[in-house]
Amino acid sequence: MMRRAFIVLLLFFKMSKNSGIQLILLMYAQISYTIFIGLMKPYAEKFDNKIELFNETLATYMLMSMQVLNDPSKPSLSREYIGYLLLGITAFLIISNIVIIGWFMIVDIKHQCRLRYKVLYVKNQLKKREQVI
Repeated sequence: MMRRAFIVLLLFFKMSKNSGIQLILLMYAQISYTIFIGLMKPYAEKFDNKIELFNETLATYMLMSMQVLNDPSKPSLSREYIGYLLLGITAFLIISNIVIIGWFMIVDIKHQCRLRYKVLYVKNQLKKREQVI
């Protein structure tokens, strides 16, 4: 992870005058990281690996659309549509991650409520037994 961040920062600062080459190198780094996530599965949970792979795939699509935006020979209308596509992919990525986080929070709250209910139920059963004796 730190190597990836170092490579991205290095590309941002050293290649700022060559934006086309910078985007191509960033895309190669992004694709190689996506392949790494797909093959190595660095997270313990299977679902965490799937979420990370999903996020990295969408980030790769965003970099691909940025390459079209960087091409000055494209007409401005097509670049405008690609810009909207980029905004749509970004919004979809953010919304899907918020939904996934919200879902896990709801599941966690339900689990905690069930545990509290079980503890209260056991305490009540012990009090009833003590009263009988």
